[in-house]
Amino acid sequence: MNVTIRQLGVELNSEEREWLRRRLQFALARWADRIDQVIAYLGDENGPRGGDDKTCRLLIFLPRTGRLTVHEQGADLRDIVSRAADSLAQTIDRRLKRQHRRAHTLRPTWN
Repeated sequence: MNVTIRQLGVELNSEEREWLRRRLQFALARWADRIDQVIAYLGDENGPRGGDDKTCRLLIFLPRTGRLTVHEQGADLRDIVSRAADSLAQTIDRRLKRQHRRAHTLRPTWN
C-alpha cells in the first residue's frame, strides 16, 4: 500500500511523515491487499495563527467499489489524522460488508 502525502500550508518533518505512513498502514492493514494507494491531503486554513483549522482528507480507490473519502478537522494534526484513519477503516468495512451482502442475497433455486 503506497501512501502519498499532499500538504497545503502544513509542514511535516521526516519523523511526522513516517508516523503518518505507519498510522495509516496500521489502520488499514486488514485491507492492505485491496488498497493500492492512499492519498492524504493535509491543510492548514489559518497558517501560523492557529486554531481548529487543520484538516486531513484521506482518499483511496478500491476495486469494484470506487473512491472512498473521509475528512476530519481540528487543532491537533496527529489527532485528526488518527480520527480520519479510524473513520476510513470503518467506512471500508461497511462498504465491503454491504457489497458482500448484495453479492450473496437469496438467489432463485431451480428444482
